[in-house]
Amino acid sequence: MSGNWKGESPKSLVTSEELTFPRTLNYDVTSNRLYWSDGVLIKSCLSDGLDVQTHNLVIEAAYGFSYKDFYVWVLKEHLYFGLKDMKTHQTLLPIQENTTGVVIYDPYLQRNLTGTCQRFNGGCEGICVPQQEGCRCECDVGLQLQNDSRTCNSSVFKSNFVLVTDSTHDRILQVSLDTGELNKIPINATGASGIAFDKSTQTVFFTSSKYRFSSKVMSVPLHGERKIKTYAAGFRYSESVALDHSTGNIYFAAVTLPEPDSIRVLNQETLEQKTLLTGVQGPRSIALYSSKGFIFWTELGTQRIGRAHMDGTSIQYIVTVHAYWPNGVAIDFTAERLYWIEGFLDYIETSDLNGGDRKVIAVDSFSHMRSIFVHGDYVYYSGFKRQRVLKIHKTTGARVPFMENNPVLGILSGIFVSMENDTTDVHSLCAENNGLCSTFCLPTPTGRTCGCPDNVELLPDQKTCKGVNVCPSSFSKLHLLNCPPYLGESCDFECNPGFKKVSNSSVRCSALGQWKPDIETLCIDILCPFFESNAVLKSDCTREVGLSCGFNCKEHYVKSYYGDIVCEEDGTWNLPMENLCTSNKNHEASDMLIVGLTSGVGVVVLITTLSCVFCLYWRNKKNQKKQEILKNQQINTVRPANMDTETDITPDGEGKRPVSEGYSSLYEGSDYGYTWFEDVFDPVNISNGSMGGDVVSGGYIDPTSRGENMMESGGNNHIRDRVTNAYTSQISPILKTVDRNLEM
Repeated sequence: MSGNWKGESPKSLVTSEELTFPRTLNYDVTSNRLYWSDGVLIKSCLSDGLDVQTHNLVIEAAYGFSYKDFYVWVLKEHLYFGLKDMKTHQTLLPIQENTTGVVIYDPYLQRNLTGTCQRFNGGCEGICVPQQEGCRCECDVGLQLQNDSRTCNSSVFKSNFVLVTDSTHDRILQVSLDTGELNKIPINATGASGIAFDKSTQTVFFTSSKYRFSSKVMSVPLHGERKIKTYAAGFRYSESVALDHSTGNIYFAAVTLPEPDSIRVLNQETLEQKTLLTGVQGPRSIALYSSKGFIFWTELGTQRIGRAHMDGTSIQYIVTVHAYWPNGVAIDFTAERLYWIEGFLDYIETSDLNGGDRKVIAVDSFSHMRSIFVHGDYVYYSGFKRQRVLKIHKTTGARVPFMENNPVLGILSGIFVSMENDTTDVHSLCAENNGLCSTFCLPTPTGRTCGCPDNVELLPDQKTCKGVNVCPSSFSKLHLLNCPPYLGESCDFECNPGFKKVSNSSVRCSALGQWKPDIETLCIDILCPFFESNAVLKSDCTREVGLSCGFNCKEHYVKSYYGDIVCEEDGTWNLPMENLCTSNKNHEASDMLIVGLTSGVGVVVLITTLSCVFCLYWRNKKNQKKQEILKNQQINTVRPANMDTETDITPDGEGKRPVSEGYSSLYEGSDYGYTWFEDVFDPVNISNGSMGGDVVSGGYIDPTSRGENMMESGGNNHIRDRVTNAYTSQISPILKTVDRNLEM
């Protein structure tokens, strides 16, 4: 057969009628012929299939090739040379026993390989395709050639895909659930077999089983820089891996001849392993039901399916008949049923979790079924003789169009389906703080068991493994939230009173027994602020929560509060800062107002005082002037004939006034405010400015009635009965004259 690099259909060069048992095909560059061994003969033809010839007779040749005029073949421990046109060999050379390949170097036959695929793969990262002149680069299935025409990469799907391992070609592939399109994760996954996926970290876990006693459990990020991490190695082979999403622990089956085969669990962080099940024979596939605490596995050696608690206890074999090649096992989490593949009879069967209610749902003859995965309403499976992933309905077995056969695919050994809205199955106790276990939290149907690595003792607290590194658990600034201080644990925290968070990240206990990031950097003191506007804290103030501080006002401000202030738990002062001090401009204005008011009152007082002084001065001056005017005035009166000069006519009835020459004086005679007058009115004797007024009974002048010149009886005889009209008429003009002179 011949083909080309364009992927066109191959062409038949030599028909089956001309062949018996062809093998060891070789191309001779000197003659442009193809040579091959066919049974006991050496045959050849031109590169287009024409001119078929028979050459040497060979028996049981393991390997053959042409060199110049010779045909060379390997038989046991000898190398035979025979001319192409003769039937027997001419020369033989002793070589290494059981040799399977030979190369002859002849410098005269070497072509110029510059720019060809034979030098550094033509500079291609992927596939180098020879051309008549030079070469061109192409990429493996699922990869795309980049703009430099040499490197390869892929745009991996972020969700809604099937992960499959192609163990024949060392590939891990993605198949789109929407389109069936292929993408390759651009790594060399040597002998990839079992596969699992952690959607939360976008990490692919797989086993490698290409070479005996070099099998490994590994992982690679789906995105970004894809560095492969190895967790376990050294066993003969491992074909299945499963992830407990509660803890991140990896479960895998290990064939470890001559030691007993086992199923193990390993811690991603510490790489420590614990053997859960021993004595299992040829474990091929495992599946976890974490929320119920069960692990299921298949055994090729005993042709049965087992179930146990995930801590390795309570082992039961729930399928023991008609399980000839139980190649794969899977769980339907929605229906709580078990599914498995029977590779010898090529059918898919299901049962309840106890192995009862068994049903065959699909048959795919001659497919040699290999792997299985249940997701939603569908079952996805692969076969050694099926170069694709197949999809059927999980209850009816009806086939669903999904993916066509792809001739570039090999054996698809592992399957895992991931969708965007998947609900992850976890065990509630182990999912929270690793179940407070130091190393392994192992789910069970009734709770959880803390486990330790092989040959390590579990301490009496039934949580901590002997010798495990423990991070500190007591801190001054923060406290952990119900979290064990064990290696690899990530914990949330809260700051203690008086401190506040500077980061919302969790802390993780490192292999050195220290928290990362540094605990001391996660919480800082809560401090009340410095004053910025009108006040300054005193130098001894630390601004810590619960402490009091004094303060001073800045220039041009005065205190409006005279106590200390206290820093509260939220980092604020108990009083508003702007209320502690006020601008002294307000006080100046107030002082000015007070001074102004005081000055105004003073002016009023001063004016009033000056007015009083002036009034007193004017009054005294007026009195003096009255005396000067009246000094030269005399009133001649005619005393009535019937007036008794000896009669006391004072209001209190005491005292007598002598009568002298018919004159009487007018004066302030008593405390009553009346002025007595006698027969002779003497102006000089008028005292205190009480001159004038109405004449009242009793011979008194009433100062309070001054100027009205009205006569009242006051309970005595009216003055007219005792004073003549002539007397009264002389007084009145004099009084009026005095007042006019004073007003001038």
